[in-house]
Amino acid sequence: MNFDVGSRIKELRIAKGLSTNKMSLDLGHGKNYIRSITSGRTLPSLAELPYICGYLGVSVSGFFDETSKNSVLIQDIIKRAQHLEEADLLAIISIMDRMHTTAKD
Repeated sequence: MNFDVGSRIKELRIAKGLSTNKMSLDLGHGKNYIRSITSGRTLPSLAELPYICGYLGVSVSGFFDETSKNSVLIQDIIKRAQHLEEADLLAIISIMDRMHTTAKD
């Protein structure tokens, strides 16, 4: 498996609508920190990666999951769903089932 950390960070950063400068500064680094990672000049340390993932709203395992096209959005849905009542969760599941059935037609 050939995984490109910089490209994945860029993909998730763009999905969140963040600039490289803002992300770098928010993470406590110089303004070119993220740009140097996404360009392939450097890699984040193993200690830094969980902070980057947290900032991007994705788990470390979700970061490395290339099968999920919308992992940031899915992580956000999961986070929000954890605070809902059972009846609301069942209603959402029903809507998703209906959407899935409609998409197949």
